[in-house]
Amino acid sequence: MKMMNISRFKRNISAELKAVSEGERLVILNRNQPMAEVIPYEDKSGLLIREPKSSLEFPKVNIVIDSDPLTYLMEDREDR
Repeated sequence: MKMMNISRFKRNISAELKAVSEGERLVILNRNQPMAEVIPYEDKSGLLIREPKSSLEFPKVNIVIDSDPLTYLMEDREDR
């Protein structure tokens, strides 16, 4: 891992970023205190799909509704 002050990084940014793209890690210092780390970019967009460990079962619920919920929704929207 390479360490350098901001001013040196700014002077050599193209060369330093090329080294990072080739796998080198770079710590940027501000007054000799670490402030940032530049690391090679990794494409993490690959979607990982795995099989579930077990199947989920939900209890069956029987609900009897005497009226249409849409009627209540439309009434509520008309009041606004």
